[in-house]
Amino acid sequence: MRFRSLLPVLFGLVFLAGQASAEETGDGLLNAMAYHPVPEGKTIAVRPLDDSDQNLLLKTDLEAVLKERGYSLSDDAPLILTFETREEGGAFSDGGRRTVLELEAKGGGLGGNQQSARLNIFDSDRGGVLNEGRGGTRVVTRDRYRLDLTLDERGRGRLWQAWATAETRFSDALTASRAMLGPMVDRIGKTARRETFRIP
Repeated sequence: MRFRSLLPVLFGLVFLAGQASAEETGDGLLNAMAYHPVPEGKTIAVRPLDDSDQNLLLKTDLEAVLKERGYSLSDDAPLILTFETREEGGAFSDGGRRTVLELEAKGGGLGGNQQSARLNIFDSDRGGVLNEGRGGTRVVTRDRYRLDLTLDERGRGRLWQAWATAETRFSDALTASRAMLGPMVDRIGKTARRETFRIP
């Protein structure tokens, strides 16, 4: 009976932990730096850093997004928008086992005659609800896709650059990169710091 009375509390804690985790991380993260004003009314040339099949497809998508936003395109334009795609490896740390809930049953019969549950709130060694403890393998950063954009003006140099990342839980790098294009193009000429955006 005592174990059953603990169930609502346990489910509530699990729900709150999951909700907090979801609120802390967005699908994508965007940063941008503006170094000089971007001239208005000038056309843009789009160039991939390498001409892989994936990047050629992404180039077509990027040009379509630019046209939707009112930019003109030309191969010999005074402004050059270069992009690069890559994957960033995640990092893990090893520090022991974290124990949040311990169940125990003793005696005969279904589930034992004596049942007990121990909710570990805080344990400096093994960790609990309120802390991670000293042990256990945990993910520090997950594998991520990254897209970099740089805007340069011929004869003048770098005007603006931006980079966006998204976790590899999305189907592939092309899908994630395509979803980054709109938010990044919207920030051309502007500075942005750790802005989050959703990936469908």
